[in-house]
Amino acid sequence: MPSYFTLPILVVLLSSMAPVSTSYQCELPKEFSIYSVISKEDASIGAHSMYKGVAVGGTLSDGTPDSSATFDRTTSRVKALANPNRFNFNGGIETGVSLETSVDFGHFEWLAGAAKSGDFEGGKKVVVLTKGGTYNLYDFRNGGQGEDNGNTIVIFNTSDDVILTKTHDGRQFGPSVIAPFSKVIVLGNAGFVDGTIVGKQVVTSGGNQGQLQLHGDNYNGPFVCGVNPGSGGDPHFKTWLGRRYDFHHQCDLLLVKSESFMEGKGLEVQIRTTSKSSFSYISGVAVRIGRDVLEISQTEHFYNGSQDYDLTKARIGGYSVEITYSLKSSTSFVRNYVIEISPSFIIVVIVRKNLMEVRFHGADENLIGDSVGMLGEYRNGTLLSRSGIEIEDLSEFGNEWQVNYADSALFSSTQSPQFPQKCTPPAPVDQARYLRHGISLAQAEKACEGWGEEMDDCVFDVMATGDIDVAFAF
Repeated sequence: MPSYFTLPILVVLLSSMAPVSTSYQCELPKEFSIYSVISKEDASIGAHSMYKGVAVGGTLSDGTPDSSATFDRTTSRVKALANPNRFNFNGGIETGVSLETSVDFGHFEWLAGAAKSGDFEGGKKVVVLTKGGTYNLYDFRNGGQGEDNGNTIVIFNTSDDVILTKTHDGRQFGPSVIAPFSKVIVLGNAGFVDGTIVGKQVVTSGGNQGQLQLHGDNYNGPFVCGVNPGSGGDPHFKTWLGRRYDFHHQCDLLLVKSESFMEGKGLEVQIRTTSKSSFSYISGVAVRIGRDVLEISQTEHFYNGSQDYDLTKARIGGYSVEITYSLKSSTSFVRNYVIEISPSFIIVVIVRKNLMEVRFHGADENLIGDSVGMLGEYRNGTLLSRSGIEIEDLSEFGNEWQVNYADSALFSSTQSPQFPQKCTPPAPVDQARYLRHGISLAQAEKACEGWGEEMDDCVFDVMATGDIDVAFAF
């Protein structure tokens, strides 16, 4: 008989698992304290005073070439320096330098997905957000001071633009900012940014740029990290390094594939996505380890082709499978399939009402370090094509990992489209659907308020499905 225990116990179990194994530690890289600005690509800076140097992986240009600007204390390192400029590098300047020689930018990308929001001893604060927009000091420190003194850091795990500005009463922007997938725009009216800025691109903009200061007084407090990559909801994906994105097409997708898993047994996880009138969802999950296949749908499961096989007797690739159940409300029933690879590494498939989810907890680089698929390349999180080329367009990336002839046929039935037919794109979003569902944005936000960094995904799913119980399924 399967074991029964409430889902909160399962949540405690999963949260205690070790985070994804990578070469990164849950801390800021040392170069964060060296520079005022770190930009992966180009940077345009019109501020008049940088208390530290900058590291720029592309071209550094002068946003206010008619006014002089100084970079103090530390050496700036840039790929290229544009003219004209009136920069004075009091700490020195090195040009023709690739970013990789001075900054491990992948560490910042990892932190964006791994770091968790929290308040810590000594007034230290970490805020993790998954959407961009315009922000001022009071969004993070209500009534705070522009001179943050390294007490606050805001981390953006999004590709949206991030705009920093002053408060309504003129307070400057105090926190450090890490936004490795975003363009960070500092408005001239901000006065100064007290913390360090990390972005894919960093620019200053608007009036009064010539009065702007970038202090680089970096955050110096603790972090709590934990990446549980996978996919769920109206499909949301979290990569091995914690980057989040959506792909709403209908087709069979290769979530994870590792040829070297367990000394060549091989691991392959596929998901089947299905579109409805107002949303899309994962309707099936198939896991192959070695020659064994566990296929799970919303209503049943198959083990090596046998429907509703007694999984207490099953071993998928030699590993046990446990089913647990939880009744979250009178209408919200949750079924969990837990494959224990090791005491610290489990694969969990969660079936909850209209939606399914797959999560990897405590994955070990020694086991699946060669993993590719929708969760990205394991070691650095890069979104790679099947031929190993980096892809930035998320729609192109998703289509690249449609299950094709090179992959195993894991599902016992077929659903259109099948390769070589391309994934079916979602229908245009009908905003009126929210009114038809009768759930307001405020109701969805209230129901999802305990979801932390994934609150936006929860709100999206509640509004898309019209089902408030989606928020309470965990």
